[in-house]
Amino acid sequence: MGQGASCHLQLLLRSYAGYLLHLALLKPLNSELYLYF
Repeated sequence: MGQGASCHLQLLLRSYAGYLLHLALLKPLNSELYLYF
């Protein structure tokens, strides 16, 4: 069970990091879009 929980936690952290990265990339993009349109 310990290994399964560790794997699940890793997956959660990875998706969370991906989400944060997505937000970080999206924010500047959105502000640029607002400037142009």
